Amino acid sequence: MYVFAGVVPGLAFAGAGSVPAAVVLAGWFLSRLGLATGIVSAAIPAGQSPFVPLAAALIPPLGWRETYSLLGVVVAGIGVPVLLWLARDPPVLSVATHPTAPRLRPGLDVWLVGAGYFGYGWIPAAPSADSSLART
Repeated sequence: MYVFAGVVPGLAFAGAGSVPAAVVLAGWFLSRLGLATGIVSAAIPAGQSPFVPLAAALIPPLGWRETYSLLGVVVAGIGVPVLLWLARDPPVLSVATHPTAPRLRPGLDVWLVGAGYFGYGWIPAAPSADSSLART
């Protein structure tokens, strides 16, 4: 139960999230990486949005088990062939081969974003005023 409720969805969400997409984009885009990342960041939820009304329409006649099994088969049946068709190695991109590309160095903005993500990760773990840790 824990494997199918925690491990499998965790791996699936990690594989379909923004980090693997950013890694793929970094191999394909050098000068317009920000624009490409923005387009992909908008496309991920846009691609997921049809499944909510589709599942809501299919659950009453089919039931939730059959609906989610059907959606899984549809996603795998469409996604795997498309990935096999589109997946290929990116061209070798570097600043040496593209002299017009800017040389990027992590600046203060990158460190501030990292600090923000780090702090945001600790917020849910912080004890609240009504928790048992605050009373001790």
